[in-house]
Parts: sequence; structure tokens; C-alpha cells
Amino acid sequence: MKRFSVILVLGALIGGCVNMSAPPQQPAISYQKQPVAQRQSQQSAIHSWNASGAISVQSARQSPTIMRYQWRQQGPNIFDINLAASLNLAEVTITGRPHRVSLQKGNEKAITATTPEQLMQKSLGWSLPVQTLWFWARGLPAPGPNQGTQYDRYGHLISLKQNGWLVRYSNYHTLQNVDLPEVIELRHADISAKIVIKQWIINH
Repeated sequence: MKRFSVILVLGALIGGCVNMSAPPQQPAISYQKQPVAQRQSQQSAIHSWNASGAISVQSARQSPTIMRYQWRQQGPNIFDINLAASLNLAEVTITGRPHRVSLQKGNEKAITATTPEQLMQKSLGWSLPVQTLWFWARGLPAPGPNQGTQYDRYGHLISLKQNGWLVRYSNYHTLQNVDLPEVIELRHADISAKIVIKQWIINH
């Protein structure tokens, strides 16, 4: 079964003035050093969450698009994403279920596809690696080969090359004794994206 994660369809709206800065670092924060395998075991155990923040995407075909998002994930195949720009523009709601993904913009007819990548390609003409973001969003390499990983002294993933993408992490937030990413940057060919996660809520 294919794993479906968040679909980041940003070209559907015009970006507004959304703050893309990372959450302020807490002066008293102190990470615990952990072996990489132990840290990844903790991150892998998280299957359901609510996250919110801002995201920007830029490609050779369009100027940067910046939006706020609310992201609810329930296991690898079920998610609900709400994307909103400023100036009261129509919101976009993306719903993912096993083998089916739909995109609803305002009162317009929903667009559907079998996979997130198909939906993005149909809507935008380009795609982000949605299925691997299920892993990358938690600070994990996706299963399968990669072309290099780097970790900091605490065992956090800070750089990853996989499936033709360069993924960089800056800042981690400690929640329920698990460190989760706050800022994720992705680059591939002529596409770049920055995801700022300002709030994580882990669901059990």
C-alpha cells in the first residue's frame, strides 16, 4: 500500500504576507544527546499529529507562494490540510484517504486523483515528494537508499539527500520527550520549498 502524507498544493492561491520565520528559540532549551537509532525509533512511533505554520514554494515557472497551513495526520494514509493566504482569498482544503486524494478550493468543484503527486501534477504542472514527506516531516529518512545523511551531536537529522532531493533541517522542538523538526527546506532541480512548523500536537 502506498503511503500518502501531506500534499502541499500552493499554486492554487496567491501568496500573501505570511510570516515564514522560525519559531523563536527558547533560551533555556537543552537537547538530550541520543544515539541516532534511538531518536529515530521515537520519531517513527509518531503516526498521528496536528501541525500548523507557514510554507513557501518557488519554481522556475512561478514566483514564491507563501501560505499558512493547518495539517492533521492520522496514520500514513489519512490527512486533512487547510491552506490559507491573506487578503481573505479562498481557502484550499486537501483531503487524503487510502487510494484517493481531493482538493477543494472555496465553493469550486473538488479535484480528485489517486495519489497526491498526481493531484499536484494535474493542478499545478509540478509536484513535491508527498509520500516521502510522511517520513521527512518527522525528521526521518524515507525507506530505501539515500545519497547521504548528516546528524548533529544530539542525533538530529540535519541534512539528507534522497530521491534527487536535498533536505535540510534547522531547529527542533521537544514535545513529549521527542524532538521534531521546526524548519524543513527542500530543493530539487528548479523547485524549492520551506516548511515552518510553528506548532506540533502529537495525537495518541
